[in-house]
Amino acid sequence: MSTIRLFRAAKKYRERLFKLEEEALKSMRRAYTAAMSSVLNDLNKLEIQINKAIERGDTSFEINKELKQWYENKIDAIENKINQFNKSALEITKTTQFEAVKVGNQYAIDNLKVSLGKPPVPFDLNIISLDTAAMEAFVGFASNGSPLNDLFQKITTQYGSDIRDIISTGILKGENPRTIARRIKNETSMPLYRAETIARTESQRASRAATIENYKNNSTITKGYIRLATGDSRTCPACYALHKTTYELNKLMPTHPNCRCIIVPQTKTWNEITGATLPEDLIEEASDKIPSAEQLFNKLSEKDKRTVLGPERYNLYKNGTQLLDFVRIENNPEWGPTVLIKPMRELR
Repeated sequence: MSTIRLFRAAKKYRERLFKLEEEALKSMRRAYTAAMSSVLNDLNKLEIQINKAIERGDTSFEINKELKQWYENKIDAIENKINQFNKSALEITKTTQFEAVKVGNQYAIDNLKVSLGKPPVPFDLNIISLDTAAMEAFVGFASNGSPLNDLFQKITTQYGSDIRDIISTGILKGENPRTIARRIKNETSMPLYRAETIARTESQRASRAATIENYKNNSTITKGYIRLATGDSRTCPACYALHKTTYELNKLMPTHPNCRCIIVPQTKTWNEITGATLPEDLIEEASDKIPSAEQLFNKLSEKDKRTVLGPERYNLYKNGTQLLDFVRIENNPEWGPTVLIKPMRELR
């Protein structure tokens, strides 16, 4: 196996997924602007009205009462607009998922060929590819196996709940009406942010799932898969800690929202594949030359290490705490098996 070629295939795969993601996010932002422009215009008008009321000398209580009334009158219309955006975002995500699945399938074929290298004569290697129906099966579903639509429906519910909390809590605390209005305006970007997170996370997941399914279909030459972290200053401590972890083909790799980890195959030896006794083992394990989690992390500058871990975790790491000690894995009802970074209170 050529480790260099393996990483080149991984780099090409990441680049193709990134391009798909950027195209999806551009489409999603256009859909958000089209659906929510009238809501944003109304919020701008509301802010002007609040400023005028303050100039007149109206009390904060009176202004906030009017602000609450305004929102209660508008909530149905706003939620309809969010639902309109959700429908567009769902279709964009499903389209991106399918394209990402195709990329994942081709990537699996490419990295199996790279991992195996040239077959011994006269053995003829046949790598099985997923057909269109198999690839379509990964589209429209979330990490936990539920319909993708369920995640988008939650956006509307969460938005309404959050805005009501902002208003009621702000009034009870006697907050400045400008502050409350500004928080409402900021919260209105939440549906877009949430939809972008879903699109990124579920497209990456679907692509990985298709890659694993391809490995399963080629189980005569593959016995598992290995996690690869991106390895830059934007990679989270959890992904660094789990880098190079090996998983069985029937095991789901724990991830987190916006996870960028990819996978490579853990291939069998030619002796195992052919059933013959060859003079030497012609396949190096894919894990042999992949840097360990610590080696990958130590390629970063000290500044970037601090950025990834945060100051307190960085100090613990410098004093001997292992990267794995910073993480735990839980089953999230929304995202499935999820890797989490432990809060500092659990590490002190």
